[in-house]
Amino acid sequence: MQALLPRAYNSQHVQVLLQGLVLVCVWLDLCCSAGSTKRGSADGGDPSLRGVVGTLRALLRQHPGALLMGALSVSGTAMLSYGGYAWGCVHLQKHGASHTSLIFAGALSRSVAILLAPFVGWLADTRGSGYDLSPSVFAVVVFVFGLGYGILLAFNSMVQPLHIVELFPVAVRNVGVGMSYNVGYCLFGGFAPAMFEVSYKLNPVLPGVLLSLAGCIPALAILASLWLQSRGVLRLAHIRPAPYFGRHKPCKDSQTDLVNLSWTIGAASKTSDSEIPIAGVVE
Repeated sequence: MQALLPRAYNSQHVQVLLQGLVLVCVWLDLCCSAGSTKRGSADGGDPSLRGVVGTLRALLRQHPGALLMGALSVSGTAMLSYGGYAWGCVHLQKHGASHTSLIFAGALSRSVAILLAPFVGWLADTRGSGYDLSPSVFAVVVFVFGLGYGILLAFNSMVQPLHIVELFPVAVRNVGVGMSYNVGYCLFGGFAPAMFEVSYKLNPVLPGVLLSLAGCIPALAILASLWLQSRGVLRLAHIRPAPYFGRHKPCKDSQTDLVNLSWTIGAASKTSDSEIPIAGVVE
């Protein structure tokens, strides 16, 4: 635990608090176990190992369909929690994420889930367990669809396409960015709803698959651009030395371009000032 927590939280008070929470959790688990044992005894259940094995055999023999449906019903949540979140933490840690950032990210995600749990549970109790996923519910559309996609768009659409600016030199930057950005949005963004609608008619799962596979297109484009840059066909960075993780300081070539551009602007401004007549001066 000390290795995971940041240094600022490795104090004695935090350790005492964590130990207290662990003791409370152990006490609650013992209380629940004792209560379940008493209920099992009252119901006539056998708490011995032979009784447990017999109960499991009867369950497998009498309710195999219910067990299968129950396992499949939680598959989405299990894959989201352990495949998406747990594996995502390990993957991010292997690629440079710090323990502190992962701890705070996990705490934030779990806190949001805990804060929304009473509201979602209230919807499930009053309207049914499928009500919290219904598209006819105002809160589902606003918070799940709107807020979820808003967070994704903030990190995806607002910043990442800006590397297109660095593909073109200053002389043709406006035209190049405008054409490439709009052509890409017209082709892929324009045909995406139609493709999703056609794929949904074939199988309701296909739109999600297409949405996931859509990330392969820019990934392959970036790999191809790096290969073209290595062969001298394409120049990715005209502003920073690296187009994706570069520093704010311009590279040497772009510094030369900036010097030439500033000299041209200065010369043009001097020429325009010399052509303007000054009040009080008679030619």
